[in-house]
Amino acid sequence: MTQILSNENQYPGQPCVVALGTFDGVHLGHQALIGEAVREAGRRHLPSVVWTFSTHPMTVFAPQRVPRQLETLEEKIASLRETGVDVVILRPFTREFADLTPQAFLSLMEATLHPRMVVAGFNYTFGKKGAGTAQLLSQAAAQHGFETLIVPAVQLGGEAVSSTRIRDAIREGDMESARMLMGRPYALGGAVVHGKHLASLLGFPTANLDFPREKEVPRFGVYAALAELEGKTYPAVVNIGVHPTVPGDGVTVEAALMGYDGGDFYGKMLTLRLLQHLRREEKFASLSELAAQIRLDRERAMRWIHKNCPPDGRKENG
Repeated sequence: MTQILSNENQYPGQPCVVALGTFDGVHLGHQALIGEAVREAGRRHLPSVVWTFSTHPMTVFAPQRVPRQLETLEEKIASLRETGVDVVILRPFTREFADLTPQAFLSLMEATLHPRMVVAGFNYTFGKKGAGTAQLLSQAAAQHGFETLIVPAVQLGGEAVSSTRIRDAIREGDMESARMLMGRPYALGGAVVHGKHLASLLGFPTANLDFPREKEVPRFGVYAALAELEGKTYPAVVNIGVHPTVPGDGVTVEAALMGYDGGDFYGKMLTLRLLQHLRREEKFASLSELAAQIRLDRERAMRWIHKNCPPDGRKENG
């Protein structure tokens, strides 16, 4: 069981192998880096520790420029647990922490975590204004009593896997690329709330999701998805957008769960794993045309999921 700490001072001080990074989205590159730390820790019979942040560093420097999240903090914790790491330290990124010199950063890590090995990405920076680099980390290792392992970029499709690349894919509605880069489908989750009940009037009751507004929003349109509700997984068709046929207020995420017969959705926690963009959002001339299109969307989503998803509900990478 992975232990979650909110500050490096909570760590008991046992020598360990440390993985450093922001780990925004815990994508394939992050998983590879943390995997190296977990393997090195196992080889040395030491605990593996991820030292990262509970808040994005840009919240200190330019809050208006904080990128939309790929994962909420709860989702990030779940993804980090899946790596098999022993301890995750999720410290807030504060002005005081940002102002540490590279030397002060290294001294803090040495005093609190006592690392025997430090694993970081090739482009990792630390200390005030990012003055510390992976090269400096390696050069300072002997002085601070640890070895280093600098991990190169993970390549997919001839390009480095990155959080920026994932965000671009999501904004384009390219959920296949997002899934491959993250190693899992991109997800939106939250409580089911009341909407306009338009779909119910058309004979297609849907769950209206109160999703975290800080998360990256996919391109408007209709998606095939898997919906997780009360421990069960259902094929779903999801509409993301502004309802141009019957306009409302702001962006909505609505899901029709196929095969669900559990009654009222409201107040229940729902997670939507978006698999495939089926079509763009459109304005229809009438509600009857909209209803006909919804029927087609449901059929197309079911065909896609049946063809592409294994019994456990997740399409394999590769």
